[in-house]
Amino acid sequence: MSQLLAQATLITRIAIAMTTLILAFGAAGATSAPSNKPECTGGASSVTALVDANGTFHQSKPVTTGCIP
Repeated sequence: MSQLLAQATLITRIAIAMTTLILAFGAAGATSAPSNKPECTGGASSVTALVDANGTFHQSKPVTTGCIP
């Protein structure tokens, strides 16, 4: 009788351990939800430059537009 109780206890402990692992890995997968924002690796940048009538050089600040996912 005690041998059956020992086997049942062992099986219960294994079942609890396996359930814990399954829940842990399931929770880890649920926390890494995909992002809706695309990853940008580049885009377009432009600068305007001109020389006025007095010979002074003028340059605009860079303007970045777009996103290349």
